Amino acid sequence: MKDHKENKADSHSTDHAAPSSKINWLPYAVSILSFVAITFLYFSPMFTNNMALEQSDIIQGQGASKELADYRAANGKEALWTNSMFGGMPSYQVSTVYHGNFLRYIDSILSGGFPHPAELMFIMLLGFFFLLLAFEVNPWLSIIGAIGFSLSTYNLTLFDAGHNSKLGAMGYMPMVLAGTVMVYRNKKYLLGGVLTALAVSLEVKANHLQIAYYLFFILLAYSISELVQAIIKKGWKHYITASAVLVIAGVFGVLSNLSLLWTTSEYAGETIRGKSELTTNTKSSGGLDEDYALQYSYGKMESLTLLIPGFYGGSNGENLGSNSSTEKTLKEKGIPDENITNFVHRAPLYWGELPITSGPAYFGAIICFLFVLGMFLIKDNIKWWLLGICGLALMLAWGYHFKWLSDIFFHYFPAYNKFRTVEMILVIPQLCVSLFAVLTLNAIIRKNYDPAKVARQIQYSFYITGGICLFIAVLGSTFFDFTGLSDSSYPDWLVKALKEDRISLMRMDSFRSLIFISLAFGAIWFYVKGKISSSILIASVTLLTFIDLFMVGKRYLNDDKFTDKSALQNYFQPSQADQRILMDKSPDFRVLNLTGNPFNDGTTSYFHKSVGGYSAAKLRRYQELYDYQIQKQNISIVDMLNTRYMIVSEGENKPPQAQPNYGALGNCWFVDSVKVVADADEELNRIGNMYEVAALDGKSFTINGKQISKAIIGNHDKASIEGADLDFSRYGFSLEQSDTFSVSMRMNKETGKEENYITKTDSSGRGSFSSTLIYTFHPKTFAVVDKRFESQVKSFIPSVDSARNIRLVSYQPNDLVYESNSSKEGIAVFSEIYYNKGWNVWVNDKPAEYFRCNYVLRGMKLPAGKNKIEWKFEPTSYFTGEKIAMVSSVIILLLLIGVVGMEMRKRFSN
Repeated sequence: MKDHKENKADSHSTDHAAPSSKINWLPYAVSILSFVAITFLYFSPMFTNNMALEQSDIIQGQGASKELADYRAANGKEALWTNSMFGGMPSYQVSTVYHGNFLRYIDSILSGGFPHPAELMFIMLLGFFFLLLAFEVNPWLSIIGAIGFSLSTYNLTLFDAGHNSKLGAMGYMPMVLAGTVMVYRNKKYLLGGVLTALAVSLEVKANHLQIAYYLFFILLAYSISELVQAIIKKGWKHYITASAVLVIAGVFGVLSNLSLLWTTSEYAGETIRGKSELTTNTKSSGGLDEDYALQYSYGKMESLTLLIPGFYGGSNGENLGSNSSTEKTLKEKGIPDENITNFVHRAPLYWGELPITSGPAYFGAIICFLFVLGMFLIKDNIKWWLLGICGLALMLAWGYHFKWLSDIFFHYFPAYNKFRTVEMILVIPQLCVSLFAVLTLNAIIRKNYDPAKVARQIQYSFYITGGICLFIAVLGSTFFDFTGLSDSSYPDWLVKALKEDRISLMRMDSFRSLIFISLAFGAIWFYVKGKISSSILIASVTLLTFIDLFMVGKRYLNDDKFTDKSALQNYFQPSQADQRILMDKSPDFRVLNLTGNPFNDGTTSYFHKSVGGYSAAKLRRYQELYDYQIQKQNISIVDMLNTRYMIVSEGENKPPQAQPNYGALGNCWFVDSVKVVADADEELNRIGNMYEVAALDGKSFTINGKQISKAIIGNHDKASIEGADLDFSRYGFSLEQSDTFSVSMRMNKETGKEENYITKTDSSGRGSFSSTLIYTFHPKTFAVVDKRFESQVKSFIPSVDSARNIRLVSYQPNDLVYESNSSKEGIAVFSEIYYNKGWNVWVNDKPAEYFRCNYVLRGMKLPAGKNKIEWKFEPTSYFTGEKIAMVSSVIILLLLIGVVGMEMRKRFSN
């Protein structure tokens, strides 16, 4: 055994091995074959039965991107804009191919020839393997780390849901860190720099900026750690040189995706992640609403699911198997067998803090045991930055449950408030825990430890992790009530059975984790005592880690998740309502699907141009239009969006029907006059009804947070009297005449709860008030325009011309052509969504100005006579960005070829 003083010779000694001129290719070949086998095991139905993974988000995405895919197939280029959802929006985050980045061919090579999305599993395995090689870890051991990172159950639930871009970005996280390590730690400036540039390019190309953002946290922590070491050891020259190399590599990696990043950055400010122009009744802080961003906050105790997968019940759709308490109880109650089977196969067993979850973020019992062991055993400075970033990420994942820290980051840390689902930051400890676990085992294999202390360190780690498992298995049921957030919707007898199954799963998985920890502890103990060889230790831990994660993973990604490929290809079949609407051959009108939540539905977009849609990057103004007008049943808004049909439910067991909307205003129209308003608040109110309200009996209103006795309000304003909200649309009230009202309490039959209700009265009630309708929006006759655009409309003289006309004559999603004819100059309103970062308009082949009107639409002043109006979407950010991306990616590709050639020549010459 080596003298333990080796530890102190070099702060990086934990992971360094003596260089050798001769390479043993066997472990590398076995590793690649292992990754192929693991990928095959999870996705075998794709290869053996011609099946496909049924991913809900991908199905929604196929609907949302249908118009774009059709345009690409017909024209061989990108549309960049789609009218198929949310009235119209840029396609950057829907479906856009960025052809300028030639490194996409490297992405194809690294996928190993696997079909989508199986290749994402292979890339994750391969990427983490590269990371551990950068730390000069034994390649046999590197397989363990790759398994730990890639088979974490969080990844498998992402496959199930269809979050493929997130998985792709996670797959390249280790590779970016690997390049950084090679530069800082191994001083391989050229090779590490080129690898970093390539990995950054592929990371950004995966197009999940939230994962890339979290990767920056890891890189920042590591670079700070290296800075501290440079200060201690006076290694400034190396640190500055390495940092410069990495900055240059990062810049080139970013530039190779400039078209993606430029368009996204340009668009982001206009989406729900940007700052709202509204000043009242809004929580906008230049990012997402904080309540929305922190909605998916990880519970503090839920952190134990990293060690025990079933601690909090697993998922909202857990398969209970046979002989569960829930199954027995349902049978006793005489529930039909088919209903029982459906329920127990997707039982709501999860009882944690999240609104809904597809499964736990289980890292693996052995991985957690090795991580804790590393806290005692590793003396390298790597311990501190890994522990620090893991701890910070875990606390940030707690979100609402650790509010003071979340508030600091949400309000003061750059770009943090642009992202939602804070539990996603667990990808940081997922990577770092697996990394530290394998570095710990690597140190044990190389005997880089203090022989006098190692036995106690191993025991302490076993007592901590195994002790937690044993404690929860034996006493866990006495400390929790096992009540889920949705339990109130079930009868007491069913909740009781569910709680019994939750307790059973917690106990079973606690013992299960204890067994795996014990086996790993035994293997390491015997190795340290000289009873077994390093080969047996590595093989044992590798096999145990794989069995542990594979068995849990199969709960959430199994053969039942796959379906016949032909069934998926035929998923989008037009319903009776769709067929009725498709008979209308007009090229451009909208459909509002009211059979579900229209703003969480991408399937309607497959056949129609939908008022709703499915995207986390919708335009903020359109979201506000929905929140304050469409959702409040303002039919004028539906009309101005040219909604020619609504799909409505006809009742239970009846197919939805297409209901024509005869009030739809068409693709474009002339208005008689223009109303100029002061700001966004007034503009939003002026596209709906407005009321003059006055409190009676000496009471006062609260209007947008201010006490007042009399006010003029619209749908955007938040009004209450005596603590009772006044939302006229919610109560189905049409206050067309001046009258007196009060607020009473009524039982909501659907929720079983009492709610405020406006009733017509002249005296009694919680708060009495008078209301008079003073304004109604008529989009057909006038347009509402913000004063910022007043210069374009101030010379317009209101007039009525019954002979004027304007019509759409040619439609492409990014190229719209109209013809108009009028005897006088006129203001035309187009039922197209305003977005001035790429849309240009020509009148009679000459550039023209346009403005925003009616909060979201486009308007422009047209000269008298016959005119040809053409709108084209030509974002500079895309076309210029593509050219720069092409040059940058070619430079990286040439450097990569050169560096690989040099390395191969060096190896073969040796």
